[in-house]
Amino acid sequence: MVALVGFVAVVVIFTVVVFQAFLAQNQVAIDRLDRRTAVAERRYEQARFEHAVRSAPQRIIERASALGLVAPDTPPTAIAVAGETPAPPSVTSPTVRGVADVKATLGTAP
Repeated sequence: MVALVGFVAVVVIFTVVVFQAFLAQNQVAIDRLDRRTAVAERRYEQARFEHAVRSAPQRIIERASALGLVAPDTPPTAIAVAGETPAPPSVTSPTVRGVADVKATLGTAP
């Protein structure tokens, strides 16, 4: 009976040790993923910041001026182009094919 209790105790201790090793291994993997995620988040935030700086209206105006571009004196106006107006696409056009079927499923949506 004492041998059985001792055997069960050894099995329980061994199981606990194996489980702790498994948890430690998984924690190392989780820590590695956390570090990689933090690096990726920093790169993403840096890229967003650089994009915001480069797309700022004042920077675009400065860059356009450096390239020799100037603002027009008057706003642009539409100019009619001579020639025939192209015909609207037919229902059999491959780009418009099936529009009636799709539009019917959309109901009142645009």
